[in-house]
Amino acid sequence: MENLKDELDLNAASWSLTGSWKTNSIVYISKNACSSFKMICGYAWYSIMKAFNSPKTNRPIPPGAYITLGIDLKEFENHHNFPKVYFYGKYKFTYKMKNLKNDVLGCAELELSPIRPWE
Repeated sequence: MENLKDELDLNAASWSLTGSWKTNSIVYISKNACSSFKMICGYAWYSIMKAFNSPKTNRPIPPGAYITLGIDLKEFENHHNFPKVYFYGKYKFTYKMKNLKNDVLGCAELELSPIRPWE
């Protein structure tokens, strides 16, 4: 397995009024990727590890295939360390995994649409 760069690279794009993605609306780059991700997730980290049936909640997480039947999003909603205030709209978060030469080895994208509580 190739050596990964221990860096968390998260970039969020927001949906603009012109009908396209506007990149860099939120940029978060941090050393110590695993620790940083765990800190951002807060207590929800333990719910995520439980949902994926991880044998341990501390790093390093043993190699293997981890599959979940679902995650209780209420746990994530109430127990995270993400910023608590966002503009309503549509966001696309991109996480990149890089090697020591800074080549992108893989990525994950998540699209979210925060809405007002009464909608």
